[in-house]
Amino acid sequence: WQDVQAKLSVGRYLAKDFGATLDMSRVFKNGVTIGAFATKTNVSSAQFGEGSFDKGVYLSIPFDAMLTRSTNTIANFVWKPLTRDGGAMLARSNLLYNLTSSRNERALWYEPAPRANEYVMPADRREEWSPKPTGPEPYLQIAPRPATAQFTRGSDYEHRLIEELYRQGFRNIKVTYDASQRLTLGVSNDTLRPISRAVGRAARTALRLAPLETREIRITFAERVDPLVTYDFIDLQRLDRYFGGTLASKDLADTIAIEYLDPAAREKDPLALLGDIDTTETPPKLSEIVPGYRSMSRVGNDIAAAGRTARDVNWLQAGLVGTGLVLASSALDKRGFKFAQDHANSRWLKGFNQIGNVLPLLGAGLVTVAALDGSDPRRSSTGFAALESAGVAFLVSTGIKYMTGRARPEAGLGPRSFKPFSSQDAFPSRHAILAWAVATPFALEYDSNWRYATAAIASLARVTKREHWMSDVVAGSLLGYGIGRIFWESSRARNKGGPRAMLDPTGISLAWDLD
Repeated sequence: WQDVQAKLSVGRYLAKDFGATLDMSRVFKNGVTIGAFATKTNVSSAQFGEGSFDKGVYLSIPFDAMLTRSTNTIANFVWKPLTRDGGAMLARSNLLYNLTSSRNERALWYEPAPRANEYVMPADRREEWSPKPTGPEPYLQIAPRPATAQFTRGSDYEHRLIEELYRQGFRNIKVTYDASQRLTLGVSNDTLRPISRAVGRAARTALRLAPLETREIRITFAERVDPLVTYDFIDLQRLDRYFGGTLASKDLADTIAIEYLDPAAREKDPLALLGDIDTTETPPKLSEIVPGYRSMSRVGNDIAAAGRTARDVNWLQAGLVGTGLVLASSALDKRGFKFAQDHANSRWLKGFNQIGNVLPLLGAGLVTVAALDGSDPRRSSTGFAALESAGVAFLVSTGIKYMTGRARPEAGLGPRSFKPFSSQDAFPSRHAILAWAVATPFALEYDSNWRYATAAIASLARVTKREHWMSDVVAGSLLGYGIGRIFWESSRARNKGGPRAMLDPTGISLAWDLD
C-alpha cells in the first residue's frame, strides 16, 4: 500500500526458538529500498538481553542506479543494536521474493520514459524519439515460429510463449513439447471468463508460437492449481482457419476432444466463446464467488448421474442374492454375540475394537482431503464418489433402521425382536454401510482389495463390541458396496460422441464412443 511492502514470517529460527518477524519496507522507483524489522520469539528477556527482542533497520542501494552500465549488484547495509542467537534466520544470498519480483506486474523497478521534446531544453531533445502511444496494447504480438530443434534445445522460444501467456493474465503456466510433436499447456486465469474463452485465448497464442511441426495442442485449464478441463486440438489447420474467421465452430467441433476433470465446471456450449477476442472482463459467476458453490453443484449432478446408473441395475437379482446372504448370516447372530461376551476382557479383542473405531474416522478424513484436492483429477473424482455414496448410504441406513426397528444385542431381546418405527435401530449397521460405501470406489478405481479389508475390520468390530448382530453388519456391508459401486460407475461415465485422439510418430488414431 502506497509503495510500502509488509512481510510477516512465522516459524522456527536457527536457535530452535519459535516466533515471528514483521518487516516493513519501501521500494523507490530507482530501486533503493529502506526498511525496518522486528522479531519476537519465545526466548526470555534474560537470555536475549537489552530490548528483549531482535530489531533493526536496513538500506539497499542497487549500483545500477548510479553507474553508467547495467549491473545487478546491490549494496546492503543493516544496523542492529544487538546480535544474539534469538530470532536468527538463515542468511540466503537469493530470496524467493526477490527472484520472482521481476515477474510481478506491480514491481516498482522501472526506468521512467523520457519527457517529450516539446517539454525539454533543445540540448536534451531526441530527434528520432516520440512518446509511446497511450492506446491499449494488443494482447498478442506475432513472432516467427521456430522449428522443433530450436524450441527444444533450450532457446528462448519456450520462454517467449510463457511470457506472452503471462502478459495476458495466465498463471501457473507449464509448457511441454513431447516426441509425438504435441504441445501441452497447463494454465490458469482469474480474469478471463468463461473457461472456453480463456482456453481459446491460450490456444490462439500457442498456435502462433508453437514449433512449425506441431501436430496437436493440448490445453489443461485449472482454477489455481486444480485442473478443471482439458481441450485437445488435433487439427491445427482447421483451428487456424477458425481463428481467422473462415471456419464455423460446428466444422471445428469434430477435431476437438474435451474432457471435464471437474464435472461442475461443464459449460453448456464449450465452443461458444472459443474464438472471442473481446478484452472486456466478464463478471464472475456465483460459483466463483461463493465458496463451495461449485462443489455443491457437482454433488447434485453426480447424484443425478448415479440415479441414471442405478436404473440399469438388475434389482431383482441383486435383491435375491443380498437377501439370501443376510438370512444365511443370521445363523451366526447368537454365536457372534456369545463369542464377543466370552472374550470381552481379551486384550487382542479390545485392540481389534479400537482399530475398528479409528478406521472410519481416518478413512473419512483421507477421503475428504482427496476429494477437495483437485491437483489429481482421478483421485479427486474418486473421493467425490466416495463422499457422495457415504451421504446416500447414511440416509438409506437411517430410513431402514426406522422402518425395521430391530433391537440391539445388549437390549437382551434377542435377534428376532423387530418393532418398526420405534427407537430400536440395529438393522442395518450404519458403521458398516458407511465403511463399505467409502472404501468401494477407491478399491474399484485403483484395483486395491486391501481397502475392502479395512472396511471389513471396521464392520466386524461392531459385532465384537456387541453393538450389532452379524446379519446387521452383513446387510450394511452389502448395501454400502452396492451404493459405492453405483457412484463409482457413474463417475467414470464419459460423454458419448466426442472424438478422442492418440498421437504417435507414425500418425494419428481417432476413436468415438457411440451410444
